[in-house]
Amino acid sequence: MLKILFICTFIASFTLGNTTDTLSPDSPKSIHGIVTDSVTGKPIPEVIIMVKGTEIGTVTNAEGHYKIVTLTNSTLVFSKEGMKTQEIPVGEEPEINVQMKKETKDTKSLQKTK
Repeated sequence: MLKILFICTFIASFTLGNTTDTLSPDSPKSIHGIVTDSVTGKPIPEVIIMVKGTEIGTVTNAEGHYKIVTLTNSTLVFSKEGMKTQEIPVGEEPEINVQMKKETKDTKSLQKTK
């Protein structure tokens, strides 16, 4: 019995020892961060964060913090009424902090004419 336990432990350590820390483009990844106003630096609550092309999303809390699980090769879309929408590709870093700018009337009218 002891011999079987030793063999199982050896095989498990060998197999687990050969894993790699590199994420493939389709690996799930947890992303977190804070969304702030680019002028005041204050956190922005209730910003909608969506994984582009999906129905996966979340919203920032009262302190502007968010957390979402997505794929390594995806893009996050940050949007809020009155603020300019931003698209940010997910990279290797687990933290994405965003500074949002207020949407001007000129920017808003340009988006409607597209």
